[in-house]
Amino acid sequence: MKSLLQVFAGLAVFVAASHALAAERVVLPNYHVGDTARVDIIAPFPLVAVDPVKTAELKAKEAARVPAIFRWDTNASGRVVSEFRSRITEEQVRFLDVVINEYKRATLDERAVNNPRFRRLVTSLQESSKPFPLTLPLAKTWATNGDDTVLLGDVQKRFEEAAALHIRPEAWPDDWKNTWQFKVVPTDGTIEATIALADKTRLQLRRTNFFAIGKLRSDFPKPFTRDQKPFAKFAADLLKPNCIPEERLTRELRARRVQDVWSATTFNAGETIVRSGDVITPLTKATIDELRIRMLAMKAQEPPQQPAWIVPSVTAGAVFVVICAGIVAWNIRRRRAAMLALQVTAPAGISADPAVRAQLVERLTRLLGETFVKRLFVDRTRLLESHNEASVQTQQLEERIEYIQTRVQEKYREYEERIAELERELATAEEEKRDLIRAKIVLAREELEAERAKHRVDWN
Repeated sequence: MKSLLQVFAGLAVFVAASHALAAERVVLPNYHVGDTARVDIIAPFPLVAVDPVKTAELKAKEAARVPAIFRWDTNASGRVVSEFRSRITEEQVRFLDVVINEYKRATLDERAVNNPRFRRLVTSLQESSKPFPLTLPLAKTWATNGDDTVLLGDVQKRFEEAAALHIRPEAWPDDWKNTWQFKVVPTDGTIEATIALADKTRLQLRRTNFFAIGKLRSDFPKPFTRDQKPFAKFAADLLKPNCIPEERLTRELRARRVQDVWSATTFNAGETIVRSGDVITPLTKATIDELRIRMLAMKAQEPPQQPAWIVPSVTAGAVFVVICAGIVAWNIRRRRAAMLALQVTAPAGISADPAVRAQLVERLTRLLGETFVKRLFVDRTRLLESHNEASVQTQQLEERIEYIQTRVQEKYREYEERIAELERELATAEEEKRDLIRAKIVLAREELEAERAKHRVDWN
């Protein structure tokens, strides 16, 4: 009887251990945005989670404060003015060559230029001189070696002024449509604009200081006289954009500006993160993910120790004691019934013989023992399977901890690189900006210390 009670007590302990292992495998639900929460989740300790939606809004607002970058080709105006002058000179030389071939002299008098023969010559040359507008008044001026300043001088002067403006392409980049302040990076047209050049330049212009090439070309001929308009239209077609949008450089500068901008929400210990039936929002999912990482880190930080669940609770122990007592009582009744059956069916001499009775009791005890041993072996197999499953989960936990450690180390490295970059800027910055950079360095160091305190884990 004593051995049977020991067997039942061991069985109760094994069953309690199996329930405890199952309880250890309970984890936070893996929700997605838009799912419905099935249980309440309460913060077990103070928790800070990054709100992805508000963070994106803050980053967009902060990025808009960084002026968009235009690369200004300072030599472009000189090139288009030279092209305008050379085109006029080429057309004049070509026209005078035709006049010399036709009249055998370079200069004509008033009588010759007013002759229909001259008009027919100019008409034949107008088709071949396109797009340059060879008008009859200009042809007469060139043929008589007159001054063409009246027709071309004013056009050329205003063309030089227009070419010196900040001319941009007709279309704006999509994310520049609401930008009103721009930084202009001057170059000679042979080098690309870089972050270093953008940091050095101090030239910033408002949106109204830039002229779209299409509108500038259409408005340029308007103030000129009727005889000057053809040359003004020709000059307008030679205008080209000299301020080119640097979208890639603008994105890099804005990304550098907003890399440390975050919107975080704090949950105190005992505060409800999400209630059953609520819809999972981006903030809720980020908070649950952060809680899961923190719990894994805390569990990894705890030293290995003997599990506390080996000692069954009072309620579980009472239940198992009652079950074991019932099984023992049932077996006792079963043995008594078997003995009574033997007494009834066996001959009187045999049933009264103490040796026979002892032999029967021994066989029945062995039979019952074999039955319980088989059950114990079945339970042992189940426990081994549970142990193997726990080993797999432990390995997954170690991989997760290693991933968390890598992330934390990368974040430390980013803060240290940022501090080093600010220190380099401090060494080369102007005097009036050094206090601001020092403040940034202090803030970056405080964030680094806060991050270290947040993820302070013994990884040995």
